[in-house]
Formats: sequence, C-alpha cells, structure tokens
Amino acid sequence: MKRKSFLIQVVLLFICISALFSKNWTDPIYLEPRFEGNTFALNQDESKFYYNGTWFIGWRERLGPNLWSEPHVLDAEWSDESLIRNLWIDPLEELIILTKYTNNWQLHYSRKDSSGVWGDLTIIPAPVNTPQVEWWGGFSPSGEWLYFSRYISGMNYTQLRSRRIDDFTYLEPETLTIGEYGINWGGSEIMCTLSPDENEIIFEGYRYWYNDGWGSKDLFSSIRGCDGNWLPVTRLDNSYEMQFFDHNAGTGIEAFPFLSFDNRTLYFERLHWEESDSGLVPGGGYCSSKRIWSKCYQLCPDISELSRIQLLEPAPFQFEVEGSDSINFSIFDESENEIITHADSVTMAGIWQIRWYGINDTGMTISDGEYTLQIQSDSNITQVSFLISGGEITSLDFHGERTYTPNTFQLNVYPNPFNCQTTIRYGIQQQSDISLSIYNLKGQIVWTKDLPQVSAGNNQTIWDGKDQSGRGVNSGVYIIQVATTLWIESRKVVLLK
Repeated sequence: MKRKSFLIQVVLLFICISALFSKNWTDPIYLEPRFEGNTFALNQDESKFYYNGTWFIGWRERLGPNLWSEPHVLDAEWSDESLIRNLWIDPLEELIILTKYTNNWQLHYSRKDSSGVWGDLTIIPAPVNTPQVEWWGGFSPSGEWLYFSRYISGMNYTQLRSRRIDDFTYLEPETLTIGEYGINWGGSEIMCTLSPDENEIIFEGYRYWYNDGWGSKDLFSSIRGCDGNWLPVTRLDNSYEMQFFDHNAGTGIEAFPFLSFDNRTLYFERLHWEESDSGLVPGGGYCSSKRIWSKCYQLCPDISELSRIQLLEPAPFQFEVEGSDSINFSIFDESENEIITHADSVTMAGIWQIRWYGINDTGMTISDGEYTLQIQSDSNITQVSFLISGGEITSLDFHGERTYTPNTFQLNVYPNPFNCQTTIRYGIQQQSDISLSIYNLKGQIVWTKDLPQVSAGNNQTIWDGKDQSGRGVNSGVYIIQVATTLWIESRKVVLLK
C-alpha cells in the first residue's frame, strides 16, 4: 500500500475540494406523474402512497422506481368527506389518523377490523384534543407517542407530543423545545416525522434567521442528545435554494415530511415558482430524496441502540474526539479513487458515530468491494478499511495514528442472498455471552439462540431458514441481529426459494 503518498494526496484533496463536500441528502426528484395534495404517508415497503387530495382520501400504487398509478379512493365510508384533512397512516396500514372539522379541527382515528374494513372515525380524547385547533398528528415508530400540532396564541402552530396508554387514554402533552434554534419558534411548526430510533426529528417550519437577514418555510431537523434534550435545529440541505423575493412564495415551500420505514428516503411536498415562457408560474408536487449521510451523533453509554426498525440501518462508523471539532470524511475505492466526501462537526468530547448509506451524491448505489474511509479532524487523520457486501458495510478495520475508537464487534453473513442455509460469522475481542436473533420486517422474532461464554476470536453459526419451531420461513428479507452485553450489530439477509 502506498500509505504515505496516499495520506499526502488526501490532505491536498481536502484543501482543494472543501466546497465540494456531499450533502446529507440527494437533490429531490418529483414522483411521476406529478401530483400534489395535502399530508401523506407510505406503507412499510413503500409500495403505496396514501394522501389527502382536494376532496378525498386516496392512494397510489408504485409501478416503478419513481412511477405511480392513477389515484384510488380509500375504501372507507368517510374517505370522501369534505371536512377531512391531514392524513397519517401506520406502516402496516392498520391505523389512520385524520383531522376532521366538527366544532373545530380536531384529531380522529380509525382502525381496520379483522376483515380489513376501516371503522368509524373516533375522536382522540382529551388532553390531546382541546377547544384549540389540533391537527397534523401521527405516532412515533414505537407507537408510544402521538406527535401533533396545536394552535397556541402567540406561538402559532406548535409541536407537542403525548404518551399513549391506549386508544382512550393519553397523558398531558408536552411541548418540544422552544427557541430560535429550537424545534418551536412561533413559525407554524405543523408536521414532523421521526427516525426509527426516535432520536432525529424532521419537521416543517418557518425560520427567520436574524443574523442572516432572511427567512424561509422549509424542512428542519434536530438530533436528540445523550441528556434527552433536542439539539439546535438545522435546515435540511435538500431544501429549495432559488430566491424570488418579489413573490409570496419566497424561497419556495417544503412541506409534509415523511421518513421511510428504513430511514433511507425522505418524502415531502415542494411548492415553488418555476420559470416558463410566460414568466414565473407555480409548480411543484410530491418528491423524494435519498439519505447519503446521517448527521454525526454522540454514542450515549447508557442508551442501547436496539430498535426493531433500526435493524435496517447500515452499521455506523465510530470515532472519538477530545473536544469540539470539524470532521471531514472521504471514501476511496481499492484504486484510491475518491468516491464521495462529506464534512460535519461535533460539539464536545466523546465517542461519536456517523452512518453512510452506501450511495454517492447522485443517489447511485456503490458496488460491492473493498473501500477506505478517511477521517480527518483539525489535528488528526485516520483510515477505516471496510467491505461492502450485498449492499451492507462489513469488516471494519482501523489503520494508522488515531484517537478514534473502532467497533470491537464484527458481523458478516454469507451467502446473501441464500437458498438453503447461510453462515453467520461474528468476531469478538473478548469472551462474552452471545444472543442471536432473526426478525422479519414486522419486527417479530423468527428464530433466536443464546450462546453462553463464546470464546474471543472468529465464530460462526448456521441458520437453515427455519423458525423456532423448525418450520421453513417464506422468501423475503430478514434481519439477523447478534448482541453481546456491550454491542449490538445487525445485517439484512435475503432468503430466496
């Protein structure tokens, strides 16, 4: 390896292309054929797009990567009522939340019965609904919290959440953080979506940045810190950039964000002005954007990352810093060609993590092979060698001078996809109890096995595609999770019959 020259080249590259770092999100593309409406939600595998049209609740079926069918009206007695707005549906398509006007706009819900028929709309009880206006509601991925907006005098629409006990009992709502760089800032924060682990919130809101002298109605995000508090918000980098100050649309509007079940795609509606032969005309519609990088987030020592939905996420890269720092990331292939770069910052000492979602800044998936991640702070450079196999990042290995802390746990699954059986290979640095679990995409455990006091080094277990009762499972995507008392790692595996 030409390691010395490689390091020199990398330093020069960071100096020369500092303005060319990739964003956290790809540029959005419109769903085709273009259509628009009000709030919306997708099912678990993103094959159905439910939305609130002008006078109906409907859905469209995915026909291709970005191609959707003509609209279908939702088969429910209330689906064409004119005074219904603001749809949310759970990933399994069993619960729907809507805003309905009675004596005010208030949140209602409907559940499917065992035969797949939607029930009557039922109002969500106090203390969620009050004489104020409540709308834009939806449950967190865990189902524990109902997030919604309430009109509060002097604050406009404000994001709140209420803990759900059951359909008839909710606890007193709590207001999310308030302040210019908080989630709520009196700018009509009216719709939010959460990451699978519920530690990132993306919401629609208005901000007037006094220091910069401009404002916009855009999408913003916040990360939850280790103390449980939301960190200062930042504007998403896939927001509309063109400025038309002489039009009411301003910079354009991004509305109704919705994160996919696997946390990799953000769907939203964009409304803006477009140039045409006759001048500027209104344009836009529903669109989607792919996640390239996560934000840097701190590893909290007392919080487990286990989440039945987050199992679909790529393995994170970990690094340790001694204080606030600017961090540059760059990925190179085996021929030392730069694939993608990224820049972020951290605010305090500790172990931090970042996820790369295996795509470049145009959204193209990176092919399987061996790669090197270069991590550069203001005072340090390190390298991480890793493999991409079956679209998953595996076999992390650190080189060179570093204060960064690598994973002490490695997991590989081969073959993948498989037909009869696959081998789960895992490496640990010290003797430890191991728990193996296999989940389906509903988060249900298919097979599990506890292995006491497994020796340090490389180990393996074979899964034969059967459940805990010895019955063969259906073809599909499964999540293999291997856990010690200190680490939890997971990989997707595809069973083909």
